[in-house]
Amino acid sequence: MSKTSLKPPKLRFTVFSVEITAKLLAMNTDPSQIVYQCGDISIDPVTGMVKSPLDSVRLGPVNMQVLICLIEATGQVVSRLVIFDKVWKNQVISDDTLTRCISDLRSQLRVFSEFENAIETLPKRGYRWLVDVKLQSQLISVRKVIINEPSKEAKAWRHYLILGSVGLLLLFLLSTSILWITEQIIRPDLIRVALLPIQSQQNTATAQQLDELLRAQLLKTEQLRFLSNSAIEQRPSNPFPYFTRQFGTQWIIEGKIRNSADKIKVSLDLVDARTAMVSFSLNQEIENNPQALEKFSQEFVVEMVRILGLENSG
Repeated sequence: MSKTSLKPPKLRFTVFSVEITAKLLAMNTDPSQIVYQCGDISIDPVTGMVKSPLDSVRLGPVNMQVLICLIEATGQVVSRLVIFDKVWKNQVISDDTLTRCISDLRSQLRVFSEFENAIETLPKRGYRWLVDVKLQSQLISVRKVIINEPSKEAKAWRHYLILGSVGLLLLFLLSTSILWITEQIIRPDLIRVALLPIQSQQNTATAQQLDELLRAQLLKTEQLRFLSNSAIEQRPSNPFPYFTRQFGTQWIIEGKIRNSADKIKVSLDLVDARTAMVSFSLNQEIENNPQALEKFSQEFVVEMVRILGLENSG
């Protein structure tokens, strides 16, 4: 066999032997509803569950298909080629894939004492299932699931609801795009700023106060617009390309507050959102009071306005 491995397909049905298929036809039973019974243990190919009164384990789709190949020929040797043809039909895989699959089955079924030595390996010939198997549908009636089909009226309302939701979403996107384009046409001189939360471990209240003062100072300049808190909160770990791409942001303001004896050290940076380069930085040691914070924020915005060539209306 070739050593090239391909991903196993998603198998949706079980391939049954001629003998079992004849039994199913005689019972007028759908093969997809069959559950195999080994003493007190049931094997359901559809759900992948192997259950006993005390334990249960779920097998993967491929492992279950291999198990069914062995169960269908209980007591007989099943060659590797037959298993390959049923489970990986029209695919080229390695022998190691089947070997690992058999090993996984033995490991998973070991919780059931009846299956301790259920799979026998016959070197150069194949594998054999040694536990007696019966079809559960011979013992109990075939399970049927009754699904309440929605009425025509319910289907119609659901259809209209989906169309309405899609329409509202498209309308929202269209209106947002129109507003953005209109603003670009009417006010092409607007400068968009993202004010990141001021960083401080010991002075969170002071950081929040400085944030509010900066916003008030920025609003005094008619050409400046800053992003909302919700837009800022959704930023990724690297906000620079995100803000530029999503909102057309041109500048980002970063800040930090640290303790310094009985005062605080405050720093603010004006960063180019497109290049992440700091264009202006203001660092001062000030008193921790509203008046000093307001003066500091005012100095920063005044210098920022000067650098950007704007006019401060405040």
